[in-house]
Amino acid sequence: MLLTVLSLAWVPDADAEQKPRSRAEVISAYIYLLSRNTTWPDEQAFGKFRIAVLEKGTRISDTLKQMTGDLKLKGVPIEVRRLSSPDEAEAMHDVQVLYVDVPFRDHLGQIYRSLGAGRPLLLISQDADDMASAMINLYYDSHKRSRLQVNRENIAAHGLRISEKILLTGGDEVGVSKLFDASITAMREQERRFEEYRRLNEALKAEIRSYRKRIGELKKEVESRNRDLALKDRQIEEKARELELTTEKLSRQVQALKEREEQMARTAEELDALGQQYNRLRNDAVEQQRLLQERSRELEKQQQEIESRNLVLQRQQMDIQSLDQRIREQEQTIREHELIMQKQSSKIEKQVAGIYILLGVALLLLLLAMYIHRNKKVLERLTGELARAKEEAEYANRSKSMFLTNMSHELRTPLNAILGFSELLLRDGELQPSQKETIGIVHRSGNFLLALINDVLDLARVESGKISIDAEPVDLEAVVGDVMALVDERAAAKGLKLELELAPDLPRCVVVDGAKIRQILLNFLSNAVKYSEQGRILLRVAFVGEELVLEVEDQGVGISTEDQQRIFEPFVQVGPASEKTGTGLGLAITRQFVRLMGGRIDVESTPGRGSLFRASLPCRICTGDEVVVSSRNTDKQVVGLEAGQGPVKILIVEDKKDNRLLLRGVLDIPGFEVREAVNGVEAVALFSSWKPDFIWMDRRMPQMDGEQATRAIRSLPGGKQVVIVALTASAFNDERRTILEAGMDDFVVKPYRPDDIYQMMKKHLNLRYVYGEAPGQPAARPVGDFSDEEFQDRMAALSSLLRDRLFQAAVLLDREEMQPLLDAVRKEDEALSRMLEYLVDRLEYERILAVLQKLQDAGS
Repeated sequence: MLLTVLSLAWVPDADAEQKPRSRAEVISAYIYLLSRNTTWPDEQAFGKFRIAVLEKGTRISDTLKQMTGDLKLKGVPIEVRRLSSPDEAEAMHDVQVLYVDVPFRDHLGQIYRSLGAGRPLLLISQDADDMASAMINLYYDSHKRSRLQVNRENIAAHGLRISEKILLTGGDEVGVSKLFDASITAMREQERRFEEYRRLNEALKAEIRSYRKRIGELKKEVESRNRDLALKDRQIEEKARELELTTEKLSRQVQALKEREEQMARTAEELDALGQQYNRLRNDAVEQQRLLQERSRELEKQQQEIESRNLVLQRQQMDIQSLDQRIREQEQTIREHELIMQKQSSKIEKQVAGIYILLGVALLLLLLAMYIHRNKKVLERLTGELARAKEEAEYANRSKSMFLTNMSHELRTPLNAILGFSELLLRDGELQPSQKETIGIVHRSGNFLLALINDVLDLARVESGKISIDAEPVDLEAVVGDVMALVDERAAAKGLKLELELAPDLPRCVVVDGAKIRQILLNFLSNAVKYSEQGRILLRVAFVGEELVLEVEDQGVGISTEDQQRIFEPFVQVGPASEKTGTGLGLAITRQFVRLMGGRIDVESTPGRGSLFRASLPCRICTGDEVVVSSRNTDKQVVGLEAGQGPVKILIVEDKKDNRLLLRGVLDIPGFEVREAVNGVEAVALFSSWKPDFIWMDRRMPQMDGEQATRAIRSLPGGKQVVIVALTASAFNDERRTILEAGMDDFVVKPYRPDDIYQMMKKHLNLRYVYGEAPGQPAARPVGDFSDEEFQDRMAALSSLLRDRLFQAAVLLDREEMQPLLDAVRKEDEALSRMLEYLVDRLEYERILAVLQKLQDAGS
């Protein structure tokens, strides 16, 4: 139990003019001051502030009523009640303060227990024997000084809070009375000010009423003026009708005098302007009358102008008469010309004969035209047949493309699940070696089947013209190393030695279609491994002039001269029957790729001694601003996000459960929060409620497909910011263009590798991953496996300022304050930053503080 004791002397104050207060006055002052400086949880609901006094007699309650008769507490009047028995005190449920005088102190425990738990009532007692049942107790010490005992636990248990300033005032009973008198004086001053404010408010209300009366008079005056204006508007309308009649008269005059049309048109425009001016004159009747007078004067001027125009017309009439005279003279001249024409008629008759001859020639030309027209119909018929044949061919081509598209989707979708789940299982370190070998066979068989499908689709794309060159900066060494790694295992299985020879002047970066370079090398090397049983396989890469030269030389069975022309045809395989596996499309596709890139492909071979395949491809060296960014970490696997990136919300939209399970398994790493939708309708609803950061969108789904769902999401608030990437089994570029036109940001082709998923999200969200060892690699050291000595040594290397900031953040247990400090540590010591993140994530701040305290003690 927490008790606070304050000593207040009862001896008289040193001020001779202030006489000592009675015990009832001092106790009443204490009750008032303690009530005023205590806070109740429901003060706004008080109708009155009720104080109950349990005493024998009425001295304290009467004194308290007299002292607080015209005061308020908590903004409400004060009501003082006198109680004469403990039973009455227990029955009082609507009081805020209860004072228990000395004669009833033995009943204090009973009264306190009757309050119940949490009841907001301040219990004040005097000379209590047991403070466990008291809140505030008054008693006298041996020097006749009044002292306060405060049980803070009981006060807090009943939801009350007492101000510390009342507990620290000190002084004797006269000083307390002075404080009480000062409080009463301040309250009365506030009431005086309130009364003054009330009078000012009444005066303000009276002034507002006078203003409202004035506003009503002004409204009546405005209505009167509006009626006057309406009368003037009617007068203006009458004037306007008169002007309209005048306008009609002027219009008839304009029709009679065509030469006056232009002038009268201007007059009509001026009259229209006058009509507009009359509308504006409604706001000011005097100004309108003045404008009407001005317009009348203008009309008089126009009338004068019309009269002047009449004079001009008269002069023009005289001119017309003079023209008639000239016409008569010209008629005479015409008659003379007719005589001359009669003489020329004879000459014309002679020319008729020549015209007949021309008609004969025209007839021959007509016969020739009829012959040409008949042949034209034959040509049109042949053209129509050719167009129909072209349409049939295009329909067949479209049917083939549709078939290949559907087959691509139907084959790649189950392959996506096979390859994806098998790769996830291969990463499981708990599998037995025999299980891993079996799953490895499944994974390799799936990759072989995928290669066959890709060969067929690549050939179809080449034949249909749907393949294009995507030139971009390419790291040659990275591409060559990737292909060598893919073929090395197969070569080693057959005892072949795979070698690489790079030209000394080979540029690191060139601008070329990297995917097709990779496919060409893979086809060359795969054929070399396939048709070789011993010796070596040599890959040469050089840059000659402006061409990239790729050569693969083997010591296999070789190719005969007649077969060297056939090996580049589709589905053609040469050599022993035991070697004829696969589709026979690799070299055909390679030749199409090389031609499409503007290059050349050659083969040199001697049966029994081996072959050399060469591809020469035009390309250019990268410039300074063209950068190749390596996006793969083949010997590592993603195990989480770097610290400080926060949770990334990812939505998977896929109708196939197997594909959803696969993608969720790939994304099951710390830092990713994943939800699923089985169709476009669910995806739109989930986006509206959850607002993901990234959406993996399948294209073909029931109810609403991926393209429709993307358009719907893009139209919602926040839909233009979310990244949407399509998961598609389509291998055709035109369908990929359709995906991008629907509003998706990118696409990944099924089947995909987990690294394809991670790199696509890194590309669009700028994510930073934490990598672990890939299967078969030595296990990485656990992030929490470090000793205090190592941790202390690394912390000692930090600057003292950074250690002080870490100490402050650890004391406050503040993760948000700690995060920028972790970023600063990462720049100096990556391993130390991981140690700190490990401890912060597990709330082991005491371990951080212990090391920092040791470093501070050692420095001091």
